[in-house]
Amino acid sequence: MPSGIWPTADVISRTPMRATRRSQPRRAWRRSSPSTMRSTEFPTFLTRLRTTSIGGKTLPDAVYISGPMRGLPNFNYDLFNSVADSLRQSGMVVLNPAENFDGDQSREISEYIRADVQMLLKASMIFLLPGWQDSEGARLEYLVAKALGLEIVHHADADPTEPAEMTAARIVRNGERQAVYGHPSDDFRRTAKEWSAVFGREVQPLEVAIGMVQLKLSRLIGTPGHRDSIIDAIGYMICYERIIQHG
Repeated sequence: MPSGIWPTADVISRTPMRATRRSQPRRAWRRSSPSTMRSTEFPTFLTRLRTTSIGGKTLPDAVYISGPMRGLPNFNYDLFNSVADSLRQSGMVVLNPAENFDGDQSREISEYIRADVQMLLKASMIFLLPGWQDSEGARLEYLVAKALGLEIVHHADADPTEPAEMTAARIVRNGERQAVYGHPSDDFRRTAKEWSAVFGREVQPLEVAIGMVQLKLSRLIGTPGHRDSIIDAIGYMICYERIIQHG
């Protein structure tokens, strides 16, 4: 969508949402009726295609849809697809996990987790559907998105409360473990040197963080819901973010 062109009011009204931005206090984005809709009442970052610079490459912003699936009729695909359609009509690039494997619902859960995480890593924001707090997978996706610094966008009916695992991971990584190991940038640089010797190529500290996250995700596939692995995975994503910030 070209800059300055707003989606129609009927499209906006079908996709109620509020947004949480990491640099600002949480606020609610209210939905107006089509007859009273004004452009200032809709989050600017959800009205036009933006770009993000990652590793020197300019990429379009993309929103990942997250929410409960297992145990719901048709795995909740109807809601996922409806929200995806509305967001695309608004000009967004949408990453919809319900579209993975062409909508096939018969695969092993591990296949979906791998595909969903890879899709989430391409996003610059996450859209949380109602009931996400009751979904083990959606909670993990939220934590990864939070640690990566993605925009957090809630459906108007979704609970915006931060899961306890995120708070625990932040406390552990920024307090107790930093006191022992030092800043993640220094800690992971030492590990990167060791890995460079083992693998015969130069390994970067960010690659160490990503590798450790993948290790924890692999363990969660074998032991779903293991809280220590969840906290550790988020802790390593916090390390990833702090290494980028540190330079």
